[in-house]
Amino acid sequence: MQHLMPWRLRRIRDRMALWSMRFVPGIDTLRVADGEPAASLLAVGDIALGDKVEAVANEHGPERILGPVRQMLEQSDLRVGNLESVLTSEDRPNGSLGTFLKASPQAVQVLAYGRFDALTVANNHCMDFGVSGLLESMSVLDNHGIQHCGGGASHAAARRPALLQTKGVEVAMLGYCDDYRPPRDPELQAGPAPACDDAIVEDIRDARGRADIVIVQMHWGYEFGLYPLLTHRVRARKFAEAGAALVLCHHAHVPMGIEVWGRSVIAHGLGNFIFPMSEYLRTGHPWTDRSFAVKVFFAKKGILRVEILPVQIRPDQSVAPLHGSERRQMVGAIRRLSSGLLDDKRLQSVEDDRMARQALKYVEALTRRGHDPAYLQEMAQLFCAPSKREVVAWLLRHRSRAAVELGSLLQMSMGAAGGLAPRPSPEWQEGGVRQLVRQFTCDVPFGADPLGRTP
Repeated sequence: MQHLMPWRLRRIRDRMALWSMRFVPGIDTLRVADGEPAASLLAVGDIALGDKVEAVANEHGPERILGPVRQMLEQSDLRVGNLESVLTSEDRPNGSLGTFLKASPQAVQVLAYGRFDALTVANNHCMDFGVSGLLESMSVLDNHGIQHCGGGASHAAARRPALLQTKGVEVAMLGYCDDYRPPRDPELQAGPAPACDDAIVEDIRDARGRADIVIVQMHWGYEFGLYPLLTHRVRARKFAEAGAALVLCHHAHVPMGIEVWGRSVIAHGLGNFIFPMSEYLRTGHPWTDRSFAVKVFFAKKGILRVEILPVQIRPDQSVAPLHGSERRQMVGAIRRLSSGLLDDKRLQSVEDDRMARQALKYVEALTRRGHDPAYLQEMAQLFCAPSKREVVAWLLRHRSRAAVELGSLLQMSMGAAGGLAPRPSPEWQEGGVRQLVRQFTCDVPFGADPLGRTP
């Protein structure tokens, strides 16, 4: 692997690059078509209500969290977002690996105060507390008049849209994700709607027969990168061409660019709207506490224009609009990031760098406790998610022999989840894998500025 800048120096450089965005002419409005709008919709990014957020809401009321943006929320006819933390009384995590997000059912008071009309529940944390946690969370939303999409007791239910109506315009919202935990019982069909393109296109076309405006929520990609993968940009455009007027993407925990594609609008990353700021997030990227909402003005014939509304999570867990130099910084960055969506070469470089690093991360995780059958079984089940399959497919088509062999190792692990293949021998794990990794890091050109962390 070529020499990379140390993380400490890279963080300093990242902050300087982000600071300089205040001098870039900004963009805060996208015009799609002429005409008089009939209604408006406000879309926000990731919402996690557990930990510090719930504690503040319980002590001071939900107005402490959303009071600063209450006017922004009330001035829209519809409000939608991504519910990242399940609302459940279930305490038993669905596994032992990774981070588990939840909030108590009472935390729904924050969503009710924000007058949210519909939320997608399709994300990598929706199964953190198993099928019971997901189903209870959706029931809590139902009981408070908040519609949901992207999850259900069956695959068919998860693919059904949330149907909204305002001022004579019918709106359908669909939700999908590319990473999630499987249910404890493999016979159960409950869970999120996976990000499978053929099914998504079919669902969009079906929803277009029932609604004037179709929204697609995509929880996909990787954390802390300000640019989408090239394949994700291509796929998001395909969904727009299939009939989605608005494609909303999230999961990176940071904002990304936004573009008009035909008569549709694609926001490639909305960032965190409500999210407890952990050490992991603070060190992951300087802008995990920043995001933007999009206010969409539309009529029966489609979207007319979109306004970009930058916001920030403050230390007291409240969400507030950005003003002054911080707002200029954000809208300048969004303009730069949006221009970068046209740079196929750059997006492909970001994707290749990300795929290579994820492959090394997965191989290291797989071999860390190679003698523990329970650990290997859980890892193998997690590897079956669409995002992991994308990494394996990238490895298997790579020109490097070491990449192909590492891809075969991960593919073997996927088979092991269903008892279809034996796990690798300890001897091969301890010796052969290290040699393959060394060769892989020599064969693959890692980016000196990895993961698209700066505009």
